[in-house]
Amino acid sequence: MKIKRHINRFRAWQRNPIQFSDQGLEEHCCANCGHTYSGNYCPVCGQKAGDKRITWRLVGQNFLKAWGIDSRSLPNTLLQLILRPGYLIGDYLDGRRRVSYPPVNMLFVVAVFYLIITRMFGITRMEHYSYSDMPAKNAILVDILNWMIDNPEWGMMFVTLMFVIPTWFFFRFAPRHSCHTFAEGILIQIYMATIVLITTFISNITYPHILPALIIVYYYFTYRQLFGYRFWGTLWRLLLSMVVAFWGIVLSMSIVIYMVSSTFNVSGFFRALAIIVVLLSAGYLISRRTAKNRYAIDDNQIG
Repeated sequence: MKIKRHINRFRAWQRNPIQFSDQGLEEHCCANCGHTYSGNYCPVCGQKAGDKRITWRLVGQNFLKAWGIDSRSLPNTLLQLILRPGYLIGDYLDGRRRVSYPPVNMLFVVAVFYLIITRMFGITRMEHYSYSDMPAKNAILVDILNWMIDNPEWGMMFVTLMFVIPTWFFFRFAPRHSCHTFAEGILIQIYMATIVLITTFISNITYPHILPALIIVYYYFTYRQLFGYRFWGTLWRLLLSMVVAFWGIVLSMSIVIYMVSSTFNVSGFFRALAIIVVLLSAGYLISRRTAKNRYAIDDNQIG
């Protein structure tokens, strides 16, 4: 029973980690400036209502703030991103932005730390491609892939941005955050790029072969929490998004190869384009027709 109670408490924290107190219309006398007011903060000096006696909680909060750890700090936001990724992204999309670190800044800081640590301690374990792995005409592709391995912060950002379009199509009619815009889709993938960098670092210092599984698991739980589908509703849309993202990468690579070497694979380009169009159309139509089917659930049914 204790385990179940802790799990329920953790799930409640996932949905709403920050509890705001409301002082209502009760009048307070500010201990700092003596002004009488109602609300949570004094309008004259800005001191918080109820700040009178020193408690252990206040001591702990002051200690954490001294190290830059509060509700809007980077460490706290990263903790939420690991433990409640979809809910955190949903909060930011819904306008609750004062309780989290800005996503673009967070990606930049995480990328810089990732770069410094991996270069300093040499813990990057991904092997480079050799020119013997591919035909001579695709030698430029080897250079691109090796550049992405040497610069994973940019490589991961490029890969995650390939999910913007399929996510917009396949999760268009989700129970939560339906009809999200492309701008919101880019922001979602900025969060995902941060998650991918963190999981890449963890896999590099532990077991590199678990990286693909870690990324899939985090994408699944993030999308389930964010969009509100059940297991299969989330899974097939995510897998389809990954297939489209893969062919989007193929399409982008062919364009880059053409720009660099003026070599253009016409059949490969249009094959990838046709696959993307067919999958996007099919997924969109299925999602639209099943918008109110058994996959959709309310907020209280998601773990």
